[in-house]
Amino acid sequence: MPLIRVEMLEGRTPEQKTALVKALTQAVVETLGSKPDVVDVMLFDIPRTNWATGGVQWSDKKFLQKNIYYEFNTRRMGFSI
Repeated sequence: MPLIRVEMLEGRTPEQKTALVKALTQAVVETLGSKPDVVDVMLFDIPRTNWATGGVQWSDKKFLQKNIYYEFNTRRMGFSI
């Protein structure tokens, strides 16, 4: 029984999470030969106050404004800062 644990910043929509779970399950089926009904996926939404990079919490607006990579990916993934 493969178990995939995904930790990500909060803010994704239920639709995005559903798509992610389906894609991860399919990848395991194709790669490992598992049956879909034995693949478990656990999603953990981490508040920005509980995630830090370089000693700075992601909830710190000054940090977010300086982090172009983060801003690009948040727009690409469909949620706002």
